[in-house]
Amino acid sequence: MSLTDSFARADARTRIQWAVGIGAVLVALLGIAVVALSFRPSRFSCPPGTVLTWTTTTTSIELLGDKREGVPAVARSSFTVMGLGPEGHVALVGPDATGRERLSLLHIAEDGAVQMMDAAGREQEGGRAIGLVDLALFPLPASPGDQVWEPEVSWAVLPEGRQALQAKVRRAKASRHPEFSLKPLANAIEWTDPRGLYRQVRDLSVVYRFEPGIGAVDQATMKMLYVVEEPPPGAKRTWRVTVDVVLAPRERVEDEPQALLEAARACAAAQESQAGAGGEALRSEARRRLQQAGVGPARLRALMARLLDDLARPAPAPASSGWYLRLAVGPEAQREGAEHLAASARAAQLPARVVSAGSGRIQVLVGPLTTRDAAFLERVRFRFPHLKPVWQEGL
Repeated sequence: MSLTDSFARADARTRIQWAVGIGAVLVALLGIAVVALSFRPSRFSCPPGTVLTWTTTTTSIELLGDKREGVPAVARSSFTVMGLGPEGHVALVGPDATGRERLSLLHIAEDGAVQMMDAAGREQEGGRAIGLVDLALFPLPASPGDQVWEPEVSWAVLPEGRQALQAKVRRAKASRHPEFSLKPLANAIEWTDPRGLYRQVRDLSVVYRFEPGIGAVDQATMKMLYVVEEPPPGAKRTWRVTVDVVLAPRERVEDEPQALLEAARACAAAQESQAGAGGEALRSEARRRLQQAGVGPARLRALMARLLDDLARPAPAPASSGWYLRLAVGPEAQREGAEHLAASARAAQLPARVVSAGSGRIQVLVGPLTTRDAAFLERVRFRFPHLKPVWQEGL
């Protein structure tokens, strides 16, 4: 072997050793990068003037037995969240169960926990879902290093008083766009609706991706089996449901935060006045506040225009006949507390209002109903266990 060949072989071995060393360093750096990404904080953020709009696509397929499936049914919707200020206070605008646009005031913490608010900025029970989608189902880790945790989350699809769920969340992917997977600890969620129908959700799972550059979840997929069982001799029907949620490009409006907050609260107050709270005086005040607002994104302005049109019509006279549930009765001096109780009931989708009880007294009534509906009474008792609602015929 020549001296030249020996040097060539030694040089080749050196190059191989260098390549192996560089590869090992790169693998180590990649591992460090993965660990660093897994410890990046994921914090919800929607500063004043920020507008986030999600679109939802719900696909339902009925399972017919014998491995047969029905024709897929697809429904699409969207909802918008607008930052109001201070940080975490937002307005959510989207369709309600009837398809009409409705605004809800929320506080969304950095870890994704959602708290309902009323028009006066007071905390309320319950939550807000658009179809099956509830932002409360997208919890974020309290600490950057959390890989598995068990938060209590709320799902507004469920009946009042049953919305809290114990869940387990795992960090499914550590990357620039971390992904999380949520599953309730209970595999089956069961309840009976006011019409007496047995309902069940099984195998609920939510996988969602967080976008740090926006401060919000930008993609999510919900999957579940949804069961409805008619009272005997009715049949049991089961659907496989998938909901895809996608965030549109972020927008901004340049209005002052205080003006945005007042516009959102004016909408909330107008909605409360339409539910019968406060009478004509509150309707007039709601109209005045809406007329002075006129700011915000197009979706909020369209809602304000519709509410103004609704309030321009004469308020329907409260029905004096029918059955009511009396939640509370007391002196006129306690009106503020009575209005707060009525607002809490309306937030739970109960038609409540404060009316005179004569001799300087007021009462909080829910109704009217055509009959003394036992299921409705149980729903009210479940929602307000500290009260003793009683039936009352007429006002």
